[in-house]
Amino acid sequence: MEFWRLVQRPQRHHNLVVKLMRDLESGYFAVPRHYDVLASYRTEPLMPAKAAIPAHVELYEKPLMRRFLKAYPEAKAEPVALSSFRPSTARRFAHREAQLATQHVGKGESRFGIAEREMAEPLAEMRRRALGELASAASPLEFMQLQEQEQLDAGMAALAAQGGSGAPGRLGPGR
Repeated sequence: MEFWRLVQRPQRHHNLVVKLMRDLESGYFAVPRHYDVLASYRTEPLMPAKAAIPAHVELYEKPLMRRFLKAYPEAKAEPVALSSFRPSTARRFAHREAQLATQHVGKGESRFGIAEREMAEPLAEMRRRALGELASAASPLEFMQLQEQEQLDAGMAALAAQGGSGAPGRLGPGR
């Protein structure tokens, strides 16, 4: 017991200023170089609420997305997977339109048309899904017939684009 009474404990400084000065004088800690600059030039506190112009950020894609949603209102109801990094159809359309703008391709309306032609397949799929949700549950046969007719029309358009005769069983004049 007596041994522990003889052990000297270091003096404790309860004042933080005393501790700071002791540390600075020891050379263990150095004063930051920018301390003098901060001390001599005080900045005014920034008060955005008192500013004449409120802080507002307008992203470049907002007006493009608004125009797309005006043309395709069913895109508002399109589900977006939160666990996916794939953006919505409206955002992808706006990004493509912005890419066309940076490449200096066409003007406003023509860029919209170009992007619309490039994304024709996802837009048609989105329209099909919207029509499928609107179709009543009593007529699934009509819905299937509509899908088959759309597929046939797409196939005929692809065949016509290839330069085919249009009718698969018909022989051409040179045959």
